[in-house]
Amino acid sequence: MKANPLRGMQTDFLAFVGLRLLSGVLSFTLFALVARWFPIAQTKPLYFYLFVAGFFFSALRALASISASLQGNETRTVKLRRTCTAYAQVLCAAMIMVPLILWVLSGLGAPVWAGAALVVVLFCWGLDADIVRAIVGRRSAVAVVAVVGATSALVSLFTFRTFEAAFGAILLQWLPLCLLNGYLLYRLRVRVLRALRSMFIARGRGLMWMLGVAIFDGVILNTPFFLASQTPPTVAHSTAIAMRIYVAALILMPLIAYWSNGQSLNHLATRWRVGTATLYWGISLCSGLIAGAVFALAFAYIAATQPSPPELLAAAVMLLGYNSYAATGRYRADTSASLMPWLVGLAILNLLLILGVLKLGMGVLGIATVQSSSLLAASLLLAFSRPCRE
Repeated sequence: MKANPLRGMQTDFLAFVGLRLLSGVLSFTLFALVARWFPIAQTKPLYFYLFVAGFFFSALRALASISASLQGNETRTVKLRRTCTAYAQVLCAAMIMVPLILWVLSGLGAPVWAGAALVVVLFCWGLDADIVRAIVGRRSAVAVVAVVGATSALVSLFTFRTFEAAFGAILLQWLPLCLLNGYLLYRLRVRVLRALRSMFIARGRGLMWMLGVAIFDGVILNTPFFLASQTPPTVAHSTAIAMRIYVAALILMPLIAYWSNGQSLNHLATRWRVGTATLYWGISLCSGLIAGAVFALAFAYIAATQPSPPELLAAAVMLLGYNSYAATGRYRADTSASLMPWLVGLAILNLLLILGVLKLGMGVLGIATVQSSSLLAASLLLAFSRPCRE
């Protein structure tokens, strides 16, 4: 008798949602209290620091998932080998990102120690421990450590309500997951080092292609934050609110990724006779719209500031573009590396269009429309390209 995939997924869902909602509320409270306690002139560098750091962390985490490209019918040995190779690629990508992240932070007005700490955290946070936990059949750990991190951050902000302490609180919410991933890296160090040696010999090109796919969505969505000097404080504040609602809408993405790395999503897609990528996209979009609405209400209550209709619509537009790109990238990352110039061209076009939006004063909805269109265009490129033959 075959196990019912829905039963295991329901158990995972209930456990994950309970913890994830708690960590999400705590993290969102931290964001809202910054808006409540600090003037706009100070919220801009804090929010930009938060989203720029989140971009680099998310890019590395996405690289781990995309590079591993685990399929539900693969053996455990094959999955572990592919995962160690993916972890080696994440470490190389982190080295490449260090100069870039230091350059970006230099224009944000963040304390020097905050930038240095962020670089240290960068090397461990992107390693997704839940990939290995899914392979060996253990429960997802992301939600548990997220609660610990968010609680520590909120306690820190309540205790020290200063501008510099706010940077420390932002870092604290990522520290527990960083430690968990660091421990996993220590356990797998021999395999990862072996994969690093092999990758330097034969897989440099593949790394750059995978890294390009992984960071593309972050480059697109964080372009306004990279243009800090060009973005007026009011537009920056509005964009930060829309972006935070969008990020909160992704609350179930770690669980959906965990299902896709194990057997659950594959079994369910077969049972319902739909494509795995289609199911991945549908679940993430529907859950995101619901979660985004809930957190928008939470922000209005905590920050005593109601998000404007353009901010809410902008968050939904970004969610649509991101989910389309994420689902395609998750299952079509083995496409030809010849697409890289197209992604670079889209990123440049996105930059130019957002500069135009800022000059015309079109606001957050105009920015989000450009970003979502770029992600949808990239999704179509990946979907209709031929698989890599390397």
